[in-house]
Amino acid sequence: MLHPMHAVAVPPSAAYPLHVTANCYRPGPPLAGSEDDPDALTFVFLHSAGFHKEMFEPTIDALFAAVAAWPRPSVREAWAVECPTHGESAMLNEGILRQPEWDGKFCAEEYARAAHHLLTSPGVAVDFRRHKVVGVGHSLGGVSMIFLAAALPFHALVLVDPTLMAGQQARLGPLHTRMLRQTYERRDTWASRAHAVSYLSARAPRWHPAILRLFATHALRPHPAARHAVPYNGVTLCCTRAEEATLYKDIAGPAEATLDALTAQCPVHLVFGALPDLMPKFVQREIAHAPTRRFASVAWLEGVGHLVPQEAPVRLAEIMSRGRELGESMGGM
Repeated sequence: MLHPMHAVAVPPSAAYPLHVTANCYRPGPPLAGSEDDPDALTFVFLHSAGFHKEMFEPTIDALFAAVAAWPRPSVREAWAVECPTHGESAMLNEGILRQPEWDGKFCAEEYARAAHHLLTSPGVAVDFRRHKVVGVGHSLGGVSMIFLAAALPFHALVLVDPTLMAGQQARLGPLHTRMLRQTYERRDTWASRAHAVSYLSARAPRWHPAILRLFATHALRPHPAARHAVPYNGVTLCCTRAEEATLYKDIAGPAEATLDALTAQCPVHLVFGALPDLMPKFVQREIAHAPTRRFASVAWLEGVGHLVPQEAPVRLAEIMSRGRELGESMGGM
């Protein structure tokens, strides 16, 4: 099982008002020692709404294993940066997020600002501008990655089913409304972590078993009522339903034009789940074939829905590691 080499938490400051956390993972043999290789890749991951930074651990573990088979394997490390309203970060920021200025304000671009703050913070003691950085973002994290890549130099990008509107706001109006309603109405409390896993196993049968375990550990927290005189000792979501819904309210921002510019600056790879369980096929095709951009590659995972890292982390890692399919920008050639 993959474990972070170290965790980083950058506290609020005049530069950025929220706690921002990340995990750094480094590979073992035969990749160990790649930190001395100037061509070694550094991966930066941004997760989807409603999840947490650890959700990429199965993908990172499989990616390290797959890259080890390259003729000249070279990966320095992988970083997973958490959205400040999610996971461990949500608990650190709980008091700050109650302030009126944050009510309904957190968006994909704000997640990018938080990630940029952490990645450029002196407390992290890493100059990512000297690394060959590959950015990986899933769903809303893919949109945030677009904004982040506009502010930091990236060697390549992998966008996994990004929630872009592709100019189809009118046709996607009913889907947008349904996403918001389902988020507000979603169950958010269970008697225990075990009860939550049992519930999610039935509701999300395609999730990888490791994703279920990680969700129970990192996406859930003790219920606030545990502090009451008559306590309730169940668990609830770290990311509140209101905070998750806030992220969905601003998915038609300027990311499309930013993406157009990025595809002319560095290789950008798309990975889609072929099952249209969230994003309609016509939107995915519009994203992939817009005349204003040119992607380095487009991959479709059969039998997988929108939650690609949750359902098929190993297959996602295998696609990312195939140099011939993803281009020289990803190494492995």
